[in-house]
Amino acid sequence: MRRIRILLAGMPRMLLDMITDIVELHAGMMVAGEMQDTTDIRAAAKKNRADVVILNEPAIGPPQNYEEILYSRPRLGVLSITSDGRQFFLHKLRPVRTALGEVSPEGLVHAIQSSAQRGPG
Repeated sequence: MRRIRILLAGMPRMLLDMITDIVELHAGMMVAGEMQDTTDIRAAAKKNRADVVILNEPAIGPPQNYEEILYSRPRLGVLSITSDGRQFFLHKLRPVRTALGEVSPEGLVHAIQSSAQRGPG
C-alpha cells in the first residue's frame, strides 16, 4: 500500500509538531518533508513527491492564493491551517477554498486522506 506523502511548510514549530504527531499515528501517511517557509514550495513538493502540502495561513487578512502550486501539480492537495491552529481549509485547482471547520486529529486525518485521493487529470 502506497503511503500518502505530506509536505509541511511555513508553520510555527508547535503546529508542525502537532501535525507530525497526528500523521505518525496513521500507517497510510508519512511526513515526506518539512520546510521553514514557502518560497520554493513547488520545487519542494516535486522533490518530496508530495501528495498533500499543508501550509500555515494567517488567521487574519485575505486568504493566500495557491494557484501557482496547484497549476504546477494539478493532483496535489493543499491544506492551509490558520496560525492559531483552529481552522483549516482545502484548496483545489478549480480554485476552491473549502472551510473544513475546527481542527481535530480526526478532521485533519480525513482532510489529508480526501485531498490525496487521485482523481482524473
